[in-house]
Amino acid sequence: MLFARMMSSAALTALMAFGAVGGAQAQDYNRGRNVSVLQRERPDYQAIGIRTGGFTVFPRVEAGAEYTSNVYKTDTNVKGDVYAVVNPSLQALSNWGRHQLQAEAGLRVRQFASETSQDELGWYARTTGRLDVYGDSYLTGGADVEHRYIRREEEDFPELAVGPLPYTTYGLNLRGVYQASRLRASAAGYVRADRYSDTDAIGGGKLSLDGRDVTTYGGELRGEYAISPDTSVFVQGTSVHNSYRVSGGVFGPDRDNTENKILAGATFDVTALMRGEIGVGYLRRSYSNAAYQAISGLAVNGTLEYFPTELTTVTLRVRREVEDSILNGVGGYTATGGSIRVDHELLRNLLLKGSVEYTKYGYQNFDRTDNIWGISGGGTYFVNHLIGLSATATWLRRDSSGTAGRNNFNDGRLMFAIVVQR
Repeated sequence: MLFARMMSSAALTALMAFGAVGGAQAQDYNRGRNVSVLQRERPDYQAIGIRTGGFTVFPRVEAGAEYTSNVYKTDTNVKGDVYAVVNPSLQALSNWGRHQLQAEAGLRVRQFASETSQDELGWYARTTGRLDVYGDSYLTGGADVEHRYIRREEEDFPELAVGPLPYTTYGLNLRGVYQASRLRASAAGYVRADRYSDTDAIGGGKLSLDGRDVTTYGGELRGEYAISPDTSVFVQGTSVHNSYRVSGGVFGPDRDNTENKILAGATFDVTALMRGEIGVGYLRRSYSNAAYQAISGLAVNGTLEYFPTELTTVTLRVRREVEDSILNGVGGYTATGGSIRVDHELLRNLLLKGSVEYTKYGYQNFDRTDNIWGISGGGTYFVNHLIGLSATATWLRRDSSGTAGRNNFNDGRLMFAIVVQR
């Protein structure tokens, strides 16, 4: 679902470069040696914010228009349409010398010109905080609630639904990091509840989705040792339990399951050429009901950033993981894929980007394999610290094979957007 979730939000995704100017988040492998195109500070173009007490408030509105050549993601009777995208948001960030608190809320609206059954009204609110304990050790935690939509191009979209599938997700998380000399250790835990509402079904009536309500409990332990200032090695173990609120029904027998995964790898930020993190290991997802066979095998998660010049960043991502299926009697599927993205600073206020992404979905004991391809290209132009303009062209294709395969489709998109921020 990686590509589908990214590319189906093209208007928002295309403007991320402009938002990143206001303060990109450093990743664990970032040791400050290299700075990517999107992370580079641009004082003349980044958001200034409004200071109030111990906080700075950042209001922003993203608005755009997008054309999609295949609204319903079909291979016959293809329909195109134009829709408007409006994403207002408000973020507050503390200015304290120690500790940090951040809160954010916003809307994500999609309004179609003709195919109004595909309209969306999403929203979110989240808060995160960091408590500096001692030295470089700290605690972080957060809470969030979000009303989201699953779209037709995504792997877990129900074929009988008329429009995008709405659901609300609630989450809590806590993480502690201890750092001393060359050693870094962390422990994290989270709980997340996804709650679905019945939705309109093709042919009339309602599609019951009670069987998709799930509460997820997850934990992670990680130990990291620096063998040099540039490179460290790590071992990471995670355990996740998915507990479904309703068993049986259209989704088949009880699908409660537990996944355990262990990764070993390295993080690095070497020379002026590259930085990244790569972890390789083993995962196993087992189900409480014997009707489903356990899924196990290779686990991979990695990101590599290559800097051929100071003005160009090439980002490579790879992954292999397991997801729960929504098909009757099918426990889960593997998602294996990767992407290559190039960001280039043509001018100080003009960024170009291009990407190619591929994901393969393979099902356990079910004759279906889905291949998703995506190609995207565009640019962002910063007028000043208040206004940014963006344009993105995207092509998305699904090839589905097997006796239970889905319909294939091609979808071309073209997006123009503006962001106004303070």
